[in-house]
Amino acid sequence: MRTFTAFAAAGLLLAAAPARAATRVTGIVQDSAGRPIPVAIVTVRGDGHSVKAPSDIEGHFAFDWDGPDEVAISVDAKGYAERRQTVRLREARGALTLVLTRLAFGEEVTVTGGRRQGLGETPASISVVSSEDLAATAAPVLDDALRYVPGFTLFRRTGSRVANPTAQGVTLRGLGASGASRALVLDDGVPMNDPFGGWVYWGRVPRGSLDRVEVLRGGGSHRYGSGALAGVVQLVRRTGSEQRLDLDGSFGSQRTFQGAVNAQAGQEHWTIRVAADGLSNGGYVLVDDAVRGPVDTRSRARFLTEEVTVEYGWTGGTRLFARGNIYSEDRHNGTPLQTNQSEVKTAALGFDRPGSAGAFSVRAYFTDQLFEQTFSNVAPDRRTETLSREQRVPSSASGFLATWSHAFGGRTVLVGVDQGRVTGRTEETVPVAREESELTTSA
Repeated sequence: MRTFTAFAAAGLLLAAAPARAATRVTGIVQDSAGRPIPVAIVTVRGDGHSVKAPSDIEGHFAFDWDGPDEVAISVDAKGYAERRQTVRLREARGALTLVLTRLAFGEEVTVTGGRRQGLGETPASISVVSSEDLAATAAPVLDDALRYVPGFTLFRRTGSRVANPTAQGVTLRGLGASGASRALVLDDGVPMNDPFGGWVYWGRVPRGSLDRVEVLRGGGSHRYGSGALAGVVQLVRRTGSEQRLDLDGSFGSQRTFQGAVNAQAGQEHWTIRVAADGLSNGGYVLVDDAVRGPVDTRSRARFLTEEVTVEYGWTGGTRLFARGNIYSEDRHNGTPLQTNQSEVKTAALGFDRPGSAGAFSVRAYFTDQLFEQTFSNVAPDRRTETLSREQRVPSSASGFLATWSHAFGGRTVLVGVDQGRVTGRTEETVPVAREESELTTSA
């Protein structure tokens, strides 16, 4: 009888014991730079219990947990590597910080702003390089920063820091095996390809003024004209009227210096932007020490671009802007007589008006350019050199383009006009040796 009573009392105490209360757990999902990651799925498992919690737009998540203290957590977010880890919630004190690593190659859905068309309606693939990606890369020039974009290559393996300007063509998907690009490069809608030779001066646009770079791989002639046979590289500028000042500088070996400034000020509807970007290096001798002679000097280069933009904006994103840009470069190619210089002056006027009745865009531009270079013959002992050719290429280009696009029932209609005029000539001088001149006269 006593035994039964004790057992019954213990059973009553067990039945009266309260159930374990659920614990509120919160946390944040972010990348290695501390930026929040939205729409990440956090899955928690332990002892047969499981729960899923999505992160909000600021990366925060929360869930109630009544399982064991030690749990297995996995985090899945688009564009990031999945993370798995074991956590003791008691040690975390109810607050978790989960850091994800971005995938080296991720698929993103992007709507390009170049000509107002959805990616699903574009018969080509598009990659977008953001301003954060450009700031994070160690490449000092834009074309080197774009090398990781699939399908993007240059005519030569060397970039614009060391390659002759005539070899700075861009190739997309292997189309364009010559110095003249088969792809169209646009700066805020204005063509950047050399008007006479088709090559590209990649340093013309200050990198601090870029919001992103859109690379469309594949035929784009149906939307951008005959210059876009292989694709389009669109440089999209920053917008907005907030006050800002960006400074950047670096110094490295071979007396390499790079500096950039990007300033912006706005008042009411007006905004003015001033930007400059320059690079200079002391270079190096191209010939090996064993065969080097007195004629061999350092191969060095200097680039400088200066730009001023004045913009007037209306409510709703309508804007009118005027931009002036001067770009110059000077190269010494390894001997005293082998040099090349370039100077490009550009003026552009633009108007953009988005709206429910369609997006309307107008560009007018004028470019004046002078390119000069010299070639020489070097003696076998590399003690002397003789000027063999002088080349001078003045050219100019002017153009006007206007587009209107509107979406109808999931389709986009684009109407546009594009007209341009290019003038230029090649002036070459070939020095003739005195002995050859006398022989021709006597004959």
